Amino acid sequence: MKNRLSLIGLLILWAGVAYPLNVALTVKDEAGVERTAEPLCSGVPIPEGQLYGTNALCIERNGIPIPAQFSVLSKWEDNSIKWVLCQFQADVSAYGSSTYYLKDTGAYNPSTSLTITDGTNSIYVNTGPLQFTVNKKQFNLFDEAWIDGKKIVSSSLENGLFVTDKAGKRYTFGTPTSIK
Repeated sequence: MKNRLSLIGLLILWAGVAYPLNVALTVKDEAGVERTAEPLCSGVPIPEGQLYGTNALCIERNGIPIPAQFSVLSKWEDNSIKWVLCQFQADVSAYGSSTYYLKDTGAYNPSTSLTITDGTNSIYVNTGPLQFTVNKKQFNLFDEAWIDGKKIVSSSLENGLFVTDKAGKRYTFGTPTSIK
C-alpha cells in the first residue's frame, strides 16, 4: 500500500496574543514515516493590529531561525495582516511531533544574502554557497557556476538549452536580442 503523507496537520496553537508575535506551529507525523526537510505550507491567522508586514517574520526551532518565506493572504480593515502564509521545511520523527515558532523579531536578517551584479557582458548572482553568471551576449543558461567555491559549470557555447530531433540533429537556442 502506498505510503500516505499525513504530516499535514500543522496544528496552530497560540502562544500568546500580546506583542511580540510568538505562534507555536506543531507538526505531527501520523503515517509512521520519519520526515527530513519536509516542505510545509500553512496559513496562520493574526490578530487585528498586530502585524503590518512580513519583513521581520521568521520561523524558529529550538531558538534558531530556519529558512522560510511568507506571503500575505488577507488584511484587516486597518491594513494589518489577517492571514499570513508560512512556507518552510520541517523535520519530524515517525509518529512524533516537532514544534516551530512563527515570530516577529522586529529585525530578522537571514544568515545568507543575495547579491546580483549587472555587468557589461554578464549578470553575476551570489547566494552565498552558490554563485553563477548568465552571459548577456550568448544565452547558455548558466555560463559559469560554483558551489562553495568549487566550479561546477565552465563557460562553453555547449552549455545551455537545446533540442535534439529524432535524427539526432541538435538545435541550440540562439543569441537573445536583449536581456532585461
